[in-house]
Amino acid sequence: MPGSAGAQADAACRDAYARLVESRPKTALIGWRVDRPENRGPDNYFDHTHYRQRIAWPLAADIAEAIIGLR
Repeated sequence: MPGSAGAQADAACRDAYARLVESRPKTALIGWRVDRPENRGPDNYFDHTHYRQRIAWPLAADIAEAIIGLR
């Protein structure tokens, strides 16, 4: 929930990782923990943490794109 202690902790974690990425060459941050249509579908997940192929394939594509962008 926006403004909650959990949301504030999540934002602090994201900020820490963003600073880390900025300080390291050849490093990328893939951020899928945001409001996306794929993330709203409960059928795309086995449970709260583990996602199905409908999430895995586009996530893998984003990872590949980030790696290519780092070259």
